[in-house]
Amino acid sequence: MSGEGIGKNICDYFQGLFQTNGTADNSHIIEVVWLAVMLEHNESLNWPFARDEVEGALNQMFSTKSPGVDGMPALFYQKYWHIVGNDVVAFCPHIMNGRANVKEVNHTLLTPISKVHRPTKVTEF
Repeated sequence: MSGEGIGKNICDYFQGLFQTNGTADNSHIIEVVWLAVMLEHNESLNWPFARDEVEGALNQMFSTKSPGVDGMPALFYQKYWHIVGNDVVAFCPHIMNGRANVKEVNHTLLTPISKVHRPTKVTEF
């Protein structure tokens, strides 16, 4: 099997593992959820995002945890904000305000780690 075929099999396995088939009827769950956001709070949550909010959120992130799909941790953006800030600010509000598709940045990278010495099945990762 080619490397591409192996990769597809691994992706298919994990995709099946972490998705639902959609057959359960969970509509009753919403009936017991309390409304927690008042109208005035909801209005403020729907205001457009501003540059200082994007920078403020970035500066609250732990600098070396959870690098993005580009491999850059928050530290990169914090340290080089004076260089990349305008691009980040131009991009982020488009996502947050619904003018761009989050699929552009919403990716997960999986690195299979073997549970056994010489794995022969996907379940051994």
